[in-house]
Amino acid sequence: MMRRKLISLILMSTITCCLFSGCGKTDNGGAQTEQKESSVSEAAPETSTPKDNSDEKELTENESAKTSEGAPALLLNRASRIEWNDENKPIIYHYYSYLTLEKEYAASHSLLADNLDKARADIEAREYDNYMVSLEEAKEFEGSAFECSWYTYLRRCDGKYISFVNQCRNSGTFDFDAISYLARTYSVDSGKEIELSDIVSDEDAFFDLLAAKLKEKVDEDMNDYMGEPSNFDLDGFKDRIKKSLDFEDGSWTLDPQGISFWFDSNVFSLFSASATVFFSEDKDGKIFKEELVKDIPDEWIMQMPDADITYFDEDDDGGVNEVMAFETNDFDADGEHFYISGFGINYEDESPRYKQEEVGTYDFFLMHKDHKNLILESHYEYEDGLISTYLLENGKVKDGEKIWAALEYNWDEAGAAQEYAPCYLPTNMDNIRVLIDEGTEAHDMTSDILSVSIDGKMKLASGRTDALGTGGDSSTSANTPDPLKGLVSDDILNAFRASNNVKSISIYEEGKNLGSWIQKTIGKDIGEDIQNEGDNIGRSYEFWFGTDVGNNFESNFPIIYGTYYSLKDYYESNGMRSVEFYEGVQEENEFLGSGNPDNITNMFYDLRNFVTDCNNVVRDKEGIEDVGADVDYEVNYAPVLNEVHKVVTSGYDYDKKYKYISDGLMEKCMYPGDGDLSEAVGYVLDDISGDGIPELIIGCDEEYGDFPKQSYIFSVFSLQNDKPIKVFDGWARSSYRWIGDDHFYYCGSGGAAITLFGKNHLSKDGLEIVWDDFYFSDEKVGGDIGLYHNTTGIFDANESEELNISDDKFWAMMDDYEKQCKLLSWTPIGKYVSKSGVKK
Repeated sequence: MMRRKLISLILMSTITCCLFSGCGKTDNGGAQTEQKESSVSEAAPETSTPKDNSDEKELTENESAKTSEGAPALLLNRASRIEWNDENKPIIYHYYSYLTLEKEYAASHSLLADNLDKARADIEAREYDNYMVSLEEAKEFEGSAFECSWYTYLRRCDGKYISFVNQCRNSGTFDFDAISYLARTYSVDSGKEIELSDIVSDEDAFFDLLAAKLKEKVDEDMNDYMGEPSNFDLDGFKDRIKKSLDFEDGSWTLDPQGISFWFDSNVFSLFSASATVFFSEDKDGKIFKEELVKDIPDEWIMQMPDADITYFDEDDDGGVNEVMAFETNDFDADGEHFYISGFGINYEDESPRYKQEEVGTYDFFLMHKDHKNLILESHYEYEDGLISTYLLENGKVKDGEKIWAALEYNWDEAGAAQEYAPCYLPTNMDNIRVLIDEGTEAHDMTSDILSVSIDGKMKLASGRTDALGTGGDSSTSANTPDPLKGLVSDDILNAFRASNNVKSISIYEEGKNLGSWIQKTIGKDIGEDIQNEGDNIGRSYEFWFGTDVGNNFESNFPIIYGTYYSLKDYYESNGMRSVEFYEGVQEENEFLGSGNPDNITNMFYDLRNFVTDCNNVVRDKEGIEDVGADVDYEVNYAPVLNEVHKVVTSGYDYDKKYKYISDGLMEKCMYPGDGDLSEAVGYVLDDISGDGIPELIIGCDEEYGDFPKQSYIFSVFSLQNDKPIKVFDGWARSSYRWIGDDHFYYCGSGGAAITLFGKNHLSKDGLEIVWDDFYFSDEKVGGDIGLYHNTTGIFDANESEELNISDDKFWAMMDDYEKQCKLLSWTPIGKYVSKSGVKK
């Protein structure tokens, strides 16, 4: 079933992805686009790069690039028209795309080039008519925004024919978008437009087949949404199909395996509709021209319109199969908008969804060869091009391979007024023109030729493999270095990389990716202070964050991270690294700021404070573990572990003065029990204070009386100036046990009248005990037993609150703590390998 998008969904997803917004932060590291009341600009899809003389892209041409056999090289151009009101808010979003021939080919095929130009003019005329209507509606419905798109999809391109459909999706105020189509088919050799009569011999028989297919599909839609079938009978469908060609609310494309008809919304129902009559259905050879039936291509590529069904014969046996690919959208509750969150594929009974981060518009291509099929999908992710394959096999969708590449764009093929370069569309599985980002600050690109096998494998003509990923989740090659290593603290970087692979070797781009992750992780817990910090940064440094609506907290958040770590790399290297980035910032400072380099330095310090505060929120919220995993903290705690290891394995020496051995460990050595003491006594390295540095816990598990086994703590150590400091000791009559969530249970005894218990944790620096609750009993004057409570941990009735509770209640509270005790995962001290030294 065709997906219908709500107006807010399409509108906000497009705004979020900044496909053609024409305002705010651009990709060149700070340049701003001048805001106009109304802007019309040529624009590329996410597979293109804005034209910017300050950031020219250097391409290394690969001479092996060829077009498919006899097929012209076609380029996809995209454009936009954005209208703004007096309050500088967008009210009209128009996007359209069209095809052009490579200039060299067009010079020798002038009629074909002219016809493609006429098709472009038709699309632009429809866009302009709608634009004039939207202007009037915007005046009537103040505060509303109107979006419409006219995207072109290439259905066939080989040595004989070019056929495409332009899908107009007009987002209305109702649940369903209004859909309309414009399709054209041309002869490659003559350049003339192909009429239906040129390829159909028996139109009556053709329309009989088409009407039956269409009625089945429309009735299915009507039953699903209206509870009853269409009121058209077969003759009614057939008659209306014929009229649609005159009314221009029906169009057709010459696909590789048949003819597809596309009908606008409100022709047969509220919904648009499509159906395909296959050449293989012409059993008697009477419906289609003979050459079409005899010359069905064995290998082909067909672009799939977003959220429209594509009909095809997957194994060339005369059957009919359906597949649909479409963008998915999620709602950002914090930003109160929809955004593109990934894509989905509907194929037979399979409907997989693919969640991805910071993505732009997707392009889907259905590829067919040797009775097999796959979908090639191309999009930008965190501003890096990514191409993936998905196999369609036996009703199942299977992951193929991925490569970090973009469909090649070419400035030499752009028109004089275009601000964005057009990109080459795939027409041959062995010759797909792509660009590889070399990961430099300038985003230098190298052209290459990608070949795709029908089993989903991808290979570059250059032989390079560094851009190749694997199936499943997006990933770079195993050898891709992490540009944030050494710049981002280990605990934050490890947590980020646990779910986010390296997508670029640019510090700025990966910094933005980290910022987006931090932003989503914090969510609504951002806090007023951090919000104010971010707002002040945007206002104070407009030379970098812009002077228009794009300068806002939500948009600036990832840019702050990318900018901070790039500048950090520059300053820490004494100006030897990230030089081009710094110079780009200074250029903006000279153009829109004071021009004084101190302005950038001040911005750096403000960014650092913001980043530090946000990272600390993530630490608190996520309870990040394995902090500093790449640092061997056993080296720092070696003096403690060496001493404990020696005592446990060699015995306790009563004549020796120990520095780190507690009375609790001494007791354990005196009464070791039946087991191996080196296996029973263990240690744990864990950041239980939350300062980013792990503490060392020494202890063992014991089982007493009716209580289950519990983890008893002999000692806890923290680091101060990289040296171990003892925080507390535990022993039989003053014991600490682990109750989880970075907390301990304490239980002590001072004779028949004195019992002490409570709950505590470590201070933020890990050097002191902080008491949540401390309860104790003590003998009062006169011999009665008093029950007391405080949060200082001080055994003093005069500095505590006397409790007015029964003894049973007091003991029940103690039992509740006992029941909360949990086991720690000890590393047996016997497995410790002796180390020495202090890691600075």
